[in-house]
Amino acid sequence: MTEFKSILSENPSFLELQAERKAGKSPLYLAGVSDSQAAHLIDSVLEDTALVVCKDGFTALRMFRDLSFLSEQQVLHFPTREYIFHDVDTASRDDSRIKVLSQLCQSEGKGIVVTSIDALAKVLPPPALFMESTARICAGQEIDIDALLKKLINAGYTRCDMVEGRGQCSLRGGILDLFGFQDDLAYRIEFFGDEVDSIRTFDPFNQSSVDMADEIFITPARELIYSQEMLDSLLKEASKKPNEKMKDDLAKLQTAGYAPFLDKYLPLLYRDRGASLCDYLDRNCQLFLVEPNEIRYAYQNLQKQVSEDVTAIIEQELLNKYFGEYLNSYDHMIYKRTNQNCFLLSQFVSKVQDIDPQAIVQFEGKLIGSYRDKGSLLCDDILYYHENGYRVILVVSGENRANHLKSELYERGVRSSLYGEKNQDSNILIINGHLYSGFLYQGSKTAVISEFEAVKQTRKPRKTKKNAINSLADIKPGDYIVHVNHGIGQYLGQELITAAGVSRDYLKVKYGGTDVLYVSADQLDMFHKYVGSKEHIKLNKLGGKEWSRVKQKVKESCRELAEELVKLYSEREHTPGHAFAPDTPWQKEFEDTFIYEETPDQLKCISEVKEDMEKPHPMDRLLCGDVGYGKTEVAMRAAFKCVMDGHQVAYLAPTTILAYQHYNTFTSRMNGFGVQVEMLSRFKSPKEQKDILKRLKDGKVDIVIGTHRLLQKDVTFPKLGLLVIDEEQRFGVKHKETLVEMKSNIDVLSMTATPIPRTLNMSMIGIRDMSVIETPPLDRHPIRTYVLPYNPSVIKEAILREKARGGQVYYIHNVVSTISQCAKMVSDLVPGLSVRYAHVRMSETELEEIMMQVQNGDVDVLVCTTIIETGLDIPNVNTMIVEQSDRFGLSQLYQLRGRVGRSDNIAFAYLTYQAEKVLSEVAQKRLIALREFTEFGSGFKIAMRDLEIRGAGNVLGPEQHGHIDNVGYEMYCQLLAEAISEVKGETKEKEPETQVDFSVNSYIPETYITNQQNRIEIYKKIADIQNDEDYFAVYDEIQDRFSTIPEPVNNLLYISLMKHLAKAIHISEIKQQGKTILFYFEKITPELLEKLTGEITKNKNKILFSAGVRPYLSYKIDKKLNFENIKNLLQSLI
Repeated sequence: MTEFKSILSENPSFLELQAERKAGKSPLYLAGVSDSQAAHLIDSVLEDTALVVCKDGFTALRMFRDLSFLSEQQVLHFPTREYIFHDVDTASRDDSRIKVLSQLCQSEGKGIVVTSIDALAKVLPPPALFMESTARICAGQEIDIDALLKKLINAGYTRCDMVEGRGQCSLRGGILDLFGFQDDLAYRIEFFGDEVDSIRTFDPFNQSSVDMADEIFITPARELIYSQEMLDSLLKEASKKPNEKMKDDLAKLQTAGYAPFLDKYLPLLYRDRGASLCDYLDRNCQLFLVEPNEIRYAYQNLQKQVSEDVTAIIEQELLNKYFGEYLNSYDHMIYKRTNQNCFLLSQFVSKVQDIDPQAIVQFEGKLIGSYRDKGSLLCDDILYYHENGYRVILVVSGENRANHLKSELYERGVRSSLYGEKNQDSNILIINGHLYSGFLYQGSKTAVISEFEAVKQTRKPRKTKKNAINSLADIKPGDYIVHVNHGIGQYLGQELITAAGVSRDYLKVKYGGTDVLYVSADQLDMFHKYVGSKEHIKLNKLGGKEWSRVKQKVKESCRELAEELVKLYSEREHTPGHAFAPDTPWQKEFEDTFIYEETPDQLKCISEVKEDMEKPHPMDRLLCGDVGYGKTEVAMRAAFKCVMDGHQVAYLAPTTILAYQHYNTFTSRMNGFGVQVEMLSRFKSPKEQKDILKRLKDGKVDIVIGTHRLLQKDVTFPKLGLLVIDEEQRFGVKHKETLVEMKSNIDVLSMTATPIPRTLNMSMIGIRDMSVIETPPLDRHPIRTYVLPYNPSVIKEAILREKARGGQVYYIHNVVSTISQCAKMVSDLVPGLSVRYAHVRMSETELEEIMMQVQNGDVDVLVCTTIIETGLDIPNVNTMIVEQSDRFGLSQLYQLRGRVGRSDNIAFAYLTYQAEKVLSEVAQKRLIALREFTEFGSGFKIAMRDLEIRGAGNVLGPEQHGHIDNVGYEMYCQLLAEAISEVKGETKEKEPETQVDFSVNSYIPETYITNQQNRIEIYKKIADIQNDEDYFAVYDEIQDRFSTIPEPVNNLLYISLMKHLAKAIHISEIKQQGKTILFYFEKITPELLEKLTGEITKNKNKILFSAGVRPYLSYKIDKKLNFENIKNLLQSLI
């Protein structure tokens, strides 16, 4: 940014630095600078290729963000990775390192990279080998498809039937799909022979193409790249006198070619060919060492740590000996590169081991502290600098805050300008951006002030996908399915049956006794996968009345259930509520004090909530947003709006600790606006509670925050306008409806990261409104998640590693009776560390004391139950270990994991289970889902997956669970939706189940789509075609994914379309007899009869109508069946 570069143009120290550079001196020691000032100085001398090295990952991330704001060039961040020496089942992968390496390969070593010494020291594959695993593909290029596929697999891609995630590839005939790490979308490459015919991007979620591309650059899918010869060499060397564990390792590597524990064999894999990040950069790149002595010290600690880790696995007989070095040498990374274009930056001048600076340049400057929540002091300091002749550059977060600050300064008689506005000639410039700290150059008479220590920026939002569960997509033989008319059966597979010269695919389904049903694959809209308890599942018999009786019983129960539910929500919809007034100037001023830039999703949700509040009927909205996505700010603005209109707010939190946290947050934000905030929980004495209750009853308390205490009968609100329910999944319906029934005309806002299946289902069937915040915050990383058998060595290593970087650990042991023994075990495992334990049965005083100690950093490891699931946000806790994770629900695991990773540091979650235990199918699905959904914003997906794993449960109580088991989850939801529609008076006329029988082949050949699950998926999409738009969408998708559509598939598409068109005009059967098509009507309406008469008149020789007991229309076809003509006929009758 030019405004910052000009600061040093006449600075004496900077001019001295430029003179030393011109003289070719290196390394140069730049003293008196640190933090954001160091970033500014680096940017001032930055060329097109540079490596900036910091002492740790946190410092590197701060440097990266500062440089990204200050520099006009693109800056890359290369994070560290942890070596995996133990055998883990799964490990989430970090693709950001691969992105950086690939970008450097593409630019031939040009780029600006910020990293830590830890990341720099970790061994990488040689650049030439990494480059060999990349590929640039252009349209029109000739490529050997088989060779390309082999290259992708060697580069770490997993071959699968359908590409759904990063690191996957799929080959179907002449179409190659792959999803790498450079772009947000996957690529679909279509070949004509060996020539690339076209390249398209596609969305892995729905498999549809998005746009054309001229060329793509394919990156490896994993960091450790090696040839088969290198792997063979490793296996040969490691096979010399291996122990039993090594034999297992080598067998896995021999079979799979890769395993997460490959790190422990790194010295054998690369031998002397291992590389560092330096080797990927141009040899003439600039090298910046920020606090070089601390970098050296951090490297020595890293060496010690890795040495101890390797020694430990040798003692545990995971290795038989020390194979060599696991880190790049300091000499290779640093010493050899200091004699050219090298800069040492430090706050103080001190001797640097083995590096002799050629010149020392002392800068006279100082850091300016943070002004978070100190607006008046900020203005005072700006005035001071202004009056003393300094130019002031003020960096603030967000345009609203910038405008607010400009107005505040103007009120105090000081003129300022916003960056980029016309007539920008003021000595006080306000810029929207972020710096971690301010700084001052006395020689340049310039002060750069950062209002806050950390600022979030907006990120381009991802498009929200409304994800209905496609339950048949993963069906396999042996699974239970539910047919609308015949009930629960067992799927046995697909069979292609040819009769009278016509071939069709059929699903073979076993029913009770010896009954077997063959169902045409074009009728998949009649099926869904059974989701429910399989312990006492019973197959229905064909032709009997049992299924009808079960459905009727469930439907009656659903109706009773729906009546109460719909009555409640209907009353809310039609009962006059309070229509809150539009926003006041106070509202805008309150919102301007928000210290972060709102994300687009956040603004959308705020708008939706306010719009609901201003309507004349009560609001009932579910706000779904991941951990740390700003749900509380949405609620706070709604609460402020409510108070400004003269009403009270009740804020319900699930735990005392969370209520205490929200109380502090609300009190801080509302300070200065005259809003009275109180808390009702066990943290308040009986005397204090009595006083709060009296003032609440008298209307002297505007906002009360509390736990279940708010639901007791002695809590009286004279003018309650808004109920906010935080962590909604923690409350039962009875808790929530207690308050809602007290005042049926209040607005209700529920918030959660993972809506329980019950409430998610309620939103999906239209009973409640839902808002979703999907935009992730800038300063968060996905939590690195490991699923593994319990291993004390791994636990010890994880705790000590977190302690070494100054962090804290949560250790989840969810059994109160043995938690003290567990804490002692952990303490014995890591002697010298502070270990405490906490659980829900402790007194409030004791619990509060422990949690405050954790918050203050006095506790290294907190052994606890799930009490922290919705506890305090403690940014310094960044490792979580969960015992017996297979016993937890999916949403609960996700909530637990969300307690870490709430800062700039990379967080780790170790989900363990008993080593000898065989996990249940449900537990495996939960852990696999959690591993898959490591990125932020996954809470909604987790809830959707939980629907599949354990069903929706009951909307209003446990008694419905048996009904779900009897008919399956989707049928239950369908019956419930029908019952709700009936109660609402929205009953639709039932459409006939149209049978279609044409004398043509209509199926998906195995040679066209080889994978059975993919065929089922496409059959389901074809069966769901309702109109021309659906037809063309499915047609395009099939052709896009599987190339030119064969005639039997095209016939199937037309048949499905005509089937749904026929339903609309009450046709129960379409049947071909030779050269005649017969359309049988279930009933004839006057409007239909009029249209039939018109068509008969237009086509006298082709169409005849018979009005008997079963009326039908006969249509004569020409030499060949033309589906387009039949489709046009049906559409003319609608």
